[in-house]
Amino acid sequence: MTSYTFPPETLPKKDVEKTLTDWVKKLNRLFDQVEQWRLDYCPDAEVTRFEREQMMEPLISSARVRPRKVPFYTITRGKKRISFGPRSRWIAGANGRVNLTTNRTQLSLVDVGEDDRSKWMLVTASVDRPLRPFDKKAFSKLVEEEL
Repeated sequence: MTSYTFPPETLPKKDVEKTLTDWVKKLNRLFDQVEQWRLDYCPDAEVTRFEREQMMEPLISSARVRPRKVPFYTITRGKKRISFGPRSRWIAGANGRVNLTTNRTQLSLVDVGEDDRSKWMLVTASVDRPLRPFDKKAFSKLVEEEL
């Protein structure tokens, strides 16, 4: 993969298109994994998976690429919910950000993986450990606290 300084003013259109295609694949893999975990911890919850046009980011605009539809994922149990909404593909220090919202809080997941392998981390308020792996254990804690 080509490396660029951040934030680049522009990227070649083909690079932006490839990055966006990869982003959608990574999001779908994340939501497929979350769905597997959900079946273990809250199989009775409702799931909504849908697509929405992504936010227009400066690199998309400068490369004259049309925004695409990106996946969203929501788990609902009664009036409580956990929603995963892609926010931005280009952020400093990561390969994208997903907003994770519940009825009570707003969290963020960032992908710090290399190449096409994602490594999703939960952003925390801890100075000592600002990133924690978003794994099955973190998901189970989230479900326990929020659903």
